[in-house]
Amino acid sequence: MASSEWQGAAIDVLVIEDNPDDAFLLLHLLGKSFPLSKRFHVSGKNELESYLAEGNRPDIILSDWSLPQFNGLAALEILRSRGIDAPFLIVSGKIGEEAAISAIRQGVFDYVLKDNLARLPTAIGHALDQYENEKKTRLNNATLALQATALRAAPDAIAIFTPDGRIEQANPAFEELTGYASGELQNVDIRTLCIQAPAIPQESAGDDLEAPREWLVCGLAKTKNGRPYLEEEKFCPVYGPNGILAHIVVIKKDISAAEQRKLELEQDLWLSTAIAQVKN
Repeated sequence: MASSEWQGAAIDVLVIEDNPDDAFLLLHLLGKSFPLSKRFHVSGKNELESYLAEGNRPDIILSDWSLPQFNGLAALEILRSRGIDAPFLIVSGKIGEEAAISAIRQGVFDYVLKDNLARLPTAIGHALDQYENEKKTRLNNATLALQATALRAAPDAIAIFTPDGRIEQANPAFEELTGYASGELQNVDIRTLCIQAPAIPQESAGDDLEAPREWLVCGLAKTKNGRPYLEEEKFCPVYGPNGILAHIVVIKKDISAAEQRKLELEQDLWLSTAIAQVKN
């Protein structure tokens, strides 16, 4: 969201200010700049504690630097202790450069002097933009970490290839099945690791067309040391937003034992049928 777009957003703003006149000016400015916002005002530590006890979670906090019983940094610490990581801005009549730098190092996003409140709406917009971007980054990193954990723990052999057949990632099960160590896999392409590799289209056929999104093939494969085994390979192409092939996910299974068991069952069935026919 662009900074200016926040002016039309329904955000909750907490103002921590002990001076009634300054609080009035701040709330009035917020009402003009962010007309859809909900604005809350507390003047000291006890009021802040009561506000938080009611379960309120502001989207952004504007706090004076010097406050009764505590200061801006103490207010920030109280909010963070309650799990509220919303942007925190100091709005002060005076704050020294060293104090401002120390505050920013401790988690304050920005500071605005009271004799320059015209800059406040822009500072709020920038703070909310950065917060949203950081939140998306944290979410993406958490998702990637979860996916990496799932990939490592998967019992099936899974590998991710580039469109030209170079391996990007492979889980331990893939290394164990193929006999290649992780360092060796970087120099082995998909045609060596996947004997049954099909020709995958470089461009998506589109959602409206009936085109196979996955391929399942079976065949004889060999490990790095030449041991043959019967393998099932599933190829899953991943296309980017532009419809161009971005990755190929391959899932491999050693089905030798399963096929052997199937053959044994078929033989047992045939033998049982033959014996029954002889008895009859």
